[in-house]
Amino acid sequence: MERIIDPSGQNATVSFADALIPVTYDHGRPRIVMKHIFTDLGLDYSSALKDLKSKAWAELALHAAHADDGRKIRMQTATPGTFLIWLTRLTKVPKEMKPRLARYQRETMLALTEHANQAFTPQERKLP
Repeated sequence: MERIIDPSGQNATVSFADALIPVTYDHGRPRIVMKHIFTDLGLDYSSALKDLKSKAWAELALHAAHADDGRKIRMQTATPGTFLIWLTRLTKVPKEMKPRLARYQRETMLALTEHANQAFTPQERKLP
């Protein structure tokens, strides 16, 4: 995963599963711009967002992000945890997007595994 941060430090673009995913930061915490992910997986933005908003576990908010034309607009964002839960539960995508969904899920698993491997010292890995 490669991350490109804009000069303001408020937005970044992450290369993820052969896609460029816009990320914005709220008080230093990343927020994933979901529109690009929905459309990249062949999902209707309005329907996918409505479905995600109906989930009790979903943490969504509008945040300023850069539009494709460079303007700053308010876009629906999700926490990384919301993105992770949504992605692991997602099964219904257009048939031609199934391989892409698998890449997203595999890339997420690898990123989470890498983070866990770096976060836990051997001493912390011991079970009680």
